[in-house]
Amino acid sequence: MTDPTATLESFTAIVVEKVAALSDHLGAQSIPNPTLKEAGHVGYQGESLALRQARYDLARAAKSLQLLAQGPEDTALSLFRSAFDASNMEVLLRFRFFDAVPLDATTKEDGISTADLAAKVDLPLDVTERIVDVGGSLGHASIALASAMPRATFLVQDATAATVEEGRALVQQQFPELAPRIAHAQHDFFTPMPAEAVGAHVYLLQWILHDWTDADADADAVRILRGLVPALTKPGARVLISEAVRPAPPARLAHTLDDRVVMEEDLIMLASHASKERSVDEFTSLFEEADARFRLVATGGGVDGAFRSVLEYELCA
Repeated sequence: MTDPTATLESFTAIVVEKVAALSDHLGAQSIPNPTLKEAGHVGYQGESLALRQARYDLARAAKSLQLLAQGPEDTALSLFRSAFDASNMEVLLRFRFFDAVPLDATTKEDGISTADLAAKVDLPLDVTERIVDVGGSLGHASIALASAMPRATFLVQDATAATVEEGRALVQQQFPELAPRIAHAQHDFFTPMPAEAVGAHVYLLQWILHDWTDADADADAVRILRGLVPALTKPGARVLISEAVRPAPPARLAHTLDDRVVMEEDLIMLASHASKERSVDEFTSLFEEADARFRLVATGGGVDGAFRSVLEYELCA
């Protein structure tokens, strides 16, 4: 049974001890040390019971150390998202990724590009690799911002009348002090902004674009951005994108829960909306497709892959 008073330091010492024991057993049985190289782990064929016990002891100590390092929230989230591991493996097996990727490639020439891999497995390339709250639902983002920005006013838009009324009631009943500065209106973001929303300082799209495709010049995500263009009349007006940012190629191991969540969200978007999470470059290409005058002017929250990030775009003259 694990000692409930154990600390990061004590578990680290146990891990070091168990690694040494496992290495001794591997050497005694002439079994190669495992590595993370493609062909660097052939299993533990012919292992003794003592070697197996050493492996299990190390795994338990390492798991306990991981739990302490993650904390309860990240641990719970990782358990929830572990179901996606099976889905990921199913995709890799169904489309025969393992047959398409060369093993033990040590140079760029020995490997395979993402474009060639996509062609080989017959999948799209991107699968292998102040304030108007647009589509703001009940207005939770505007409520949070209004509390931190006492001089700003907000317009929360949503496509359904019922959601607009529910959002308005939420503010009036639970945040009456904010009600004078938060308005709600029905709006379809595939159409140009109504007159009351033209000329704002900021247009916020939070968790919006990842629901919509960008397969061609008339794709839904492009249409959403084009609907904003006529409203950007105030000099210096910004469009803020608040959602996940996918790491730019080439692919890499997910060393943090944040990295992993981004890629899992990417699969969820593909399965549920035939859409995706996007890298910074993909967001910029999306904006430029909507209007060539758009420029990326600021980023925050992790531009090389982050579950929560903010990208800031301006329509230049």
